[in-house]
Amino acid sequence: MKNQSFLKVILACYFVVNLVARWEIVFSVNQWLTVVVGVASCLLFFSITVFPRYLTYPLCVFAFSFPLYGAPGALYTRGHVFEFLLCVQSLALLVVAVRSNLKMIENRMVSNVLMLYLFYSFLSILLFPASEYEFLLQPRLFLDGLKNVLYENSWTPLYSIAGMNRLGLFIFSTVLIACQENAVRVFKAIFVCMLIAGVISAALGIAHQLGVPLAFVKSQYMGRLQSVFAHPNVFAVYITITTPFVFYIFGQDNSNRKWKVLSSSVIIVCATALIFSLCRASWLVYPLTIFVGSLCLHWQKKGGLKWKLEGRLPRKAIIFFSLTFLLGVFLVFFFPNLKTTGERDGTASSQISRIDTSTITERFSNILNPTVRARVFHDSLPLIREAPVFGLGFESYGWHTSVLAQIPQSGFSRNRKDQLLRGSTHNLYLTHLVNGGIVGLVLWLTLIGVACSFLISDLLVNKSTDSFPVLLCIVAFHLYGMAESMTFTPIIWFIIFLYIGYAATIDENVLPARLYIFWKRWTVVCTILVLSGGVAYATNFQSWKLAEKYGLPRYYAPNNMDQIYYSGFYTPARKRPVGKVRWMGKRGSVEIVKSGIMEFLIFYEYPVVLDEPVIVTIDVDGDVIDEVVFFKSKVIKRQYYFSESSVGRRLNLTVSRTWNPQKFGVKWGRIIGAAITAPRYFSKIPEDGIGFLSPWKRMTGQVPEWVQPGQQYRWTGKRATIRVDDTMQKQGFKIYLRSRHPDVTQKPVEVQIFADEDLVHTVILSSSNWQPLSIGREKLVGKKALTFHVSRTWNPRLLGNSKDNRNLGIIVALP
Repeated sequence: MKNQSFLKVILACYFVVNLVARWEIVFSVNQWLTVVVGVASCLLFFSITVFPRYLTYPLCVFAFSFPLYGAPGALYTRGHVFEFLLCVQSLALLVVAVRSNLKMIENRMVSNVLMLYLFYSFLSILLFPASEYEFLLQPRLFLDGLKNVLYENSWTPLYSIAGMNRLGLFIFSTVLIACQENAVRVFKAIFVCMLIAGVISAALGIAHQLGVPLAFVKSQYMGRLQSVFAHPNVFAVYITITTPFVFYIFGQDNSNRKWKVLSSSVIIVCATALIFSLCRASWLVYPLTIFVGSLCLHWQKKGGLKWKLEGRLPRKAIIFFSLTFLLGVFLVFFFPNLKTTGERDGTASSQISRIDTSTITERFSNILNPTVRARVFHDSLPLIREAPVFGLGFESYGWHTSVLAQIPQSGFSRNRKDQLLRGSTHNLYLTHLVNGGIVGLVLWLTLIGVACSFLISDLLVNKSTDSFPVLLCIVAFHLYGMAESMTFTPIIWFIIFLYIGYAATIDENVLPARLYIFWKRWTVVCTILVLSGGVAYATNFQSWKLAEKYGLPRYYAPNNMDQIYYSGFYTPARKRPVGKVRWMGKRGSVEIVKSGIMEFLIFYEYPVVLDEPVIVTIDVDGDVIDEVVFFKSKVIKRQYYFSESSVGRRLNLTVSRTWNPQKFGVKWGRIIGAAITAPRYFSKIPEDGIGFLSPWKRMTGQVPEWVQPGQQYRWTGKRATIRVDDTMQKQGFKIYLRSRHPDVTQKPVEVQIFADEDLVHTVILSSSNWQPLSIGREKLVGKKALTFHVSRTWNPRLLGNSKDNRNLGIIVALP
């Protein structure tokens, strides 16, 4: 019991951290989305926790909204909204489980294999560069870094960490549904709502495709039907893997023709929509799935639902399937308003494309010609050969291709056929081979095999007609997996775990004794394989074997080696007029790799006039060294001197305010703050020093008595550095300091002077008068730089004193 309580606490923390990390992502796009998601989250949480008896209803409403989240990749806000709501739902289910003291899944076999697959995937984090997730171990950078991880694209190792997090979220949320007392009824209701939502989205898509103006349906991608989904491929996958639940409708009353008409209409609508989507894989998998379902199941109601095969069933099934599917094809080719327009994305200027019967006929003629996918499949093979047994790491295909493409001697570079780098393999099985090798694929097939064994046994032994549609959907998922990776789209990847979760509700005793013993022993074998994988990953920490094989100091793209020094920044670098800049979110840090002068540009961009200044605070391991104020979008150069003792420390940047480009209609949906260029290093300090806000100026007007003709002064920022020359080392150094802070008499300003890293003097300025400072030669011998570190700065524009918008430190003057 104590162990279970501890696990529940850990699980609650996991969901809370995910919620907090996604909070700004979800609630920063626009006001209406904030209101809708906020209200939906509250209703979902309280309806589950306050009325657990009616758990089915809120979960059904959530399932009904699944088509709204159908977007691939991490840059779409839809996926983050879905995962945010899923975290809310899971946290609420956990509260219910704790209050009612529910046990975990009774079907230990399915849950054990699920945990093995999750554990094996998480172990592969050892293969990724530790510098990429170092900030996740730093409390001050954790949440901001996690937001960045959630937004990363598939060409970075951080995307793999986001994938592991997503996998854990999906598995844990499914387990929490499966451990509810009425789990079977809940799952079935969810599946029916998924089907209804899919059919409605298909009908809306057809209407929009045929010319009906629907503002809430997106413009079609290159004229292809996508309905409320973000891409036609995602729409086609969703429809294909949920339509088999139409057989639930068949089972209502076989003698009543209205159910036959309803189910036939569903199949026709979905078939028509899939044809309009131009997704050739669905044209093969969908009819095959419906045909098999029509062929195998015939439901009758004689004192209750019963499953049985009849001698005339094959002929009935073939006739039914042929008529319904051909009717859908007829509607597509002979509908009078077939032609429509749509925008083609991805070009400099939008082009208008038209879908007509010739376009569909052309796609049908090439239905068995994989074209692009064949090239992607071919390019995946060299990656599999790099680590055939244990793989290259979970969701790592994009990252490895981006690295190996820049290594001419790699097998991927020498044999690639597709010059465009893809984010996934477009094949479920190749994805598992790249991710986890043969062991990873075996684990996945074991998980599916165990789930299907229980579904089939439940069908044959318990005569349960509920299991057959789930089994059919799993088969459709894996058939479609030959043309799509399936893990690339969160909502699609989550659905398969719902199906596995349903299988986990079936009693273990339903399996035949021999099959049960076989799976039990095979689970032990899988456990050994997982532990072996952990050892293999540990001995290949940060993929050092690949780095050694290709002569790299670390396994990274050769022209992006600087990336290893960044934490909390998005990748890749983006081209701007000032050069390539790397955006961060709220916080980011850069490793100091050399002594001397570090120079970089800080870039802040905002599409409208700033209503309040944005401040970027810069510190080294918590010691603030600068504050940069932006009153408008601009580029500011910064230089800092670091001695040998600072090498290996981190320069941290914190921006006072972030923004989301989606608010202004930009598709890029990351939460962004400031950006910086790649740091450059110089060994020699300029004669005029660095960190000063103005050039030397001559003193005029009322001057102190020590001023000589031509006497000069200048302002510092928070930190400024001058060179220690031979004269200083021989004779010492004398300088005058002055503070012009408006409140200096009430709050004195402290100035620390460092010779390289040694503190040689501290001056307290408590008035606006000039104060002399002398530093003996003994403190400067052998030193390279003298650095003035001011305790605080002030900004005349912020105080309303003048239009000067610089953060001013102190004034220094040489005698």
